[in-house]
Amino acid sequence: MQIDFHFGVTYVVSRIAGFKKEEAYKIAYSAQYVDDAVHQGTIHFSNRASYNFIASAHKMLDYRNFEELANHHVWIPFHFLPGNQVDPKYKDKINDFEQRLVCRPNSEVAQEMLRSNFEKRDEAYALHLLGISMHVYADTWAHQGFCGISHQINQAKDIFDSDGKIDHEQMKYIKQYFNKNSLWEKFKFIVKNGDLSPLIDSIKSLFVSDINPLGHGSVLSYPDLPYLYWMYENFNGDIIHRNNPNDFALAVKHMYVALKNFRQEEDTEIPEEDFKKICTLLTNTKVPNGEDRLMVWIEKIKEGHFSFGPELVEYIVQGKKSWLFKALGFEKPHHFKYDHLEFDPNFLDSDWKHLHDALIQHRFSVLHNVLPKFRITAA
Repeated sequence: MQIDFHFGVTYVVSRIAGFKKEEAYKIAYSAQYVDDAVHQGTIHFSNRASYNFIASAHKMLDYRNFEELANHHVWIPFHFLPGNQVDPKYKDKINDFEQRLVCRPNSEVAQEMLRSNFEKRDEAYALHLLGISMHVYADTWAHQGFCGISHQINQAKDIFDSDGKIDHEQMKYIKQYFNKNSLWEKFKFIVKNGDLSPLIDSIKSLFVSDINPLGHGSVLSYPDLPYLYWMYENFNGDIIHRNNPNDFALAVKHMYVALKNFRQEEDTEIPEEDFKKICTLLTNTKVPNGEDRLMVWIEKIKEGHFSFGPELVEYIVQGKKSWLFKALGFEKPHHFKYDHLEFDPNFLDSDWKHLHDALIQHRFSVLHNVLPKFRITAA
């Protein structure tokens, strides 16, 4: 899923579930930030204080970078939560443990992840952790059938449109994507810099696209587009039918129930009128770019399209209104520095710190508590 869902839809569903505007904003901001937190390391302040934090994404989610993406600490806990299911028909090709790493919608693992994170509802970072939980939970519908390791199970030999015809344009685009930079360009870089890594990455990219793809890299953004009906042939030759509008709608329904559970309120279904409006927007906003789709959601929220009435909301990831600036004084993420920062006592109560505290808590909980309950170790 992309920013329109992780921020826009999460905000809408949170408000409908009864969270106040400021609370819903923290939840939605945190949900989207999972895809934007690309920095990690230790900050050293000038007063000798320090803060260690982690990343939950890689720059541009670039499937071409084989080494960087082969990171269990990012892909498994934050983007491809294992579903712990085994299909006997694949047992001769894929062992049981590898099958159990495949992401499945609303799996027992996902439900246990929610229970574990909800136990932290009294912490200062509780709403931030809830947003992270909503990101991971929603992605179990979008990322179903794929796993967060480089493996043949992620292969897609052909992609078909909703009419069952091979999507030659998309297949061509995928080949161009994985071979975006020619070997000649790599060679020129090597001559200039004496660095073999670009050539090695180019060769390795062939394995990402053709032999052992990571996640849903072999189909790029198809699983994340809310309006798409499509099919693909998997590693076993089976035709997998995907109905993204239906999958995203199911994610909305279950997110609503989960948000109510966090509030320790009785399980109820999302109000029908709001649900219909959400589904209509998901299906009819047929724009490839997630940022553009988000603007549609923001405009609808501004107009008072949903039951909670008109509100102004936007995702501010950089600039002086961003959480990053308020915590550390950086207007843009690429301005990030780790050493000799002036320490502001307000840093300890900043949303940026609480969010990174929540990322650490979530990763530790999934890798060391939740997955081991299902006899899965990925730490």
